[in-house]
Amino acid sequence: MKGFFLLVFLLAGPLRASAEESLLLYLGGGGEPLGEAATEFDPALEAAGNYFSSTPWKSRISFDGGHSATESLVRRSFRQAESTSPFTPDTFRAALVDAKKSIESGRISKLLVMVDSHGVPPVSGRTHPVAVGPSKGKLDPNAVLTAAQVSLDDLGELAELARRRGVKLAIIDHTCHSGATQALANESTCVISGSGPKHFSFHIYTKEFNSRLKAGKNLEQVFLETRAALAVPNFPMISSPAGQAIASEYYDLLTPYLFYWEAQSASSKDKLSNYLKETVSGNAGCRRESEFARLERDLQELAGASRGFASGGAEFSALQAAIRAYKANQDALLGELRGIRGLEHLDRKEYFTARVGGGEPARLDFTWMELLMMDEIPKTIAYVRKAVKEEKSPKERARLQAAEQAWQAALQKRQAILAEYPALEGYDAKIKALTSRMKDTYALAQKVSAEERKLYAHLYENASKRTHAPNPCRDFVL
Repeated sequence: MKGFFLLVFLLAGPLRASAEESLLLYLGGGGEPLGEAATEFDPALEAAGNYFSSTPWKSRISFDGGHSATESLVRRSFRQAESTSPFTPDTFRAALVDAKKSIESGRISKLLVMVDSHGVPPVSGRTHPVAVGPSKGKLDPNAVLTAAQVSLDDLGELAELARRRGVKLAIIDHTCHSGATQALANESTCVISGSGPKHFSFHIYTKEFNSRLKAGKNLEQVFLETRAALAVPNFPMISSPAGQAIASEYYDLLTPYLFYWEAQSASSKDKLSNYLKETVSGNAGCRRESEFARLERDLQELAGASRGFASGGAEFSALQAAIRAYKANQDALLGELRGIRGLEHLDRKEYFTARVGGGEPARLDFTWMELLMMDEIPKTIAYVRKAVKEEKSPKERARLQAAEQAWQAALQKRQAILAEYPALEGYDAKIKALTSRMKDTYALAQKVSAEERKLYAHLYENASKRTHAPNPCRDFVL
């Protein structure tokens, strides 16, 4: 009998415990300025560590670089990690190579990739870039241009490999503009984003999400709980069938009312200014009104369809009221902007080139905005003219004369702009005054977000009942 059990054991092959391993890649912490010991990502990092350190999950951490308190927190929070390293372009690529090897080896059945860094708006490719390593200067939350970047497009190969090998993969991107990463979803890959592609993420939201990670929960549960619990203007996304349907139907319509302007000590979070400047032009303004009318109709229909329920459609009416209040505020701002005629041309670029004899040509290029801020062009011309008189070298004198002509052309263009658009005189002071009246927009956007959460929960529940399509986010159990 003993020999029989031994034969069964041998025929069955090796134990499957290794094939049931779950692996976490925790990546991020990039884009934070040097000079501080800690980073804004630390509370969420610690919350993740509190959960994963008490589970059998294997973990590999590539995070931060250059902030001593954060580096210490990584070591404390993930004591049992297989590896820890700074977050650099090289370590990012190495982490993905190692993850592919783990999938191909058959060692793992689940892979969770969590990204929490500063994110950049999508420009090209499928997803968007995120910051790696420290920032070399003041952080611009809209661009993160002072830090190195990697594209999350590189996760696409991981998603395709996991799909082919039957490994459950989840990508949780908590960076700003992370809705762009939804493009990586497939029937076996769950993608959760901390914000829409046009919006900022919030560290407080990421911490809340990580704090709700619990063994036995699936990722859809964690997402819905977090989304309902904390209302900030970010429009988090999930790649479940219901989540994709809602985002497709409502994200673009709600987007303008989740923009805001908020001053910070080191920088300002501002999606509103560019939106208002773009909307000043006729076509964009007409599109805005058309989309608002469509949103109004949808909310009225939803409210009408809900009157037989306990809430009586109150949640839709409340969202409608919040959007109307914010739109009225934006309308007033747009009215003031339209009073500054010519504002829509500020990004237009002008080129000024001159050459004297066989000398080196002079080339200048400025946007209208830059030209209008140059009050002292006449002084520059006078300085160059003086240098021409004093210059002994014919070649250098020709170069300076060309520069004088180019500056003269720039001055003439500035004068022509102000002659055609006199309201642009001192426009920067007018914009600053307008900005001071945008301080209430965060509260208005947050109110819209709070009511949008109720709409989302209602739509999600109903949509989930009507679909039987694969849902990798529900199937991904912690």
